[in-house]
Amino acid sequence: FDQGYSLQALIFELRRHELETGDPMVDKTIRLTDQERQTREVWLVLVYLTLHRVRYNPKKGVTPPRPEDLLGLQALVESTCDAVEAGFSLNGLKLELSLRQSTGETPVPLTQAQLSLRSQWTRIVFLSIQAVVGSK
Repeated sequence: FDQGYSLQALIFELRRHELETGDPMVDKTIRLTDQERQTREVWLVLVYLTLHRVRYNPKKGVTPPRPEDLLGLQALVESTCDAVEAGFSLNGLKLELSLRQSTGETPVPLTQAQLSLRSQWTRIVFLSIQAVVGSK
C-alpha cells in the first residue's frame, strides 16, 4: 500500500515470487495451497479496505485504487472502524460482537466457523488501524 501497489498487482507479485527450490517434492510441501492463497488474499483485501476507510496517506503519496469488495467485507471494515473510533478495544469489540450474536441481534445466526472467521477478520482490521495510528 505504501509503495502504491494495487491489490491485484501485489497478489500478482506474491504469486510470481513463490519459493521454488527446483525439487518438486520440496516445492509441493512448502508451496501455499489454494486455500492458503485465498486466505492471504482475503486478509489483504481487509487491510486495503481498512487503509482506504481510515484515509491512510501512503509514504509514496500515491494511494492505490480501492479493491473490489467481492466478498462483502466493507460492512465488517466499517463497523470495526466505527467501534475503534468510539473507543472500543479489540477485546471489547469482540465481546460486543459475541453479545449481539448471543442475544439474537444479528440478522442471521452465525455458525461457530463463521464466528471464528469474523473474529479473525475483525482482528486484522483492528490491527491495521493500530498500525496506521502507530505510524503517525
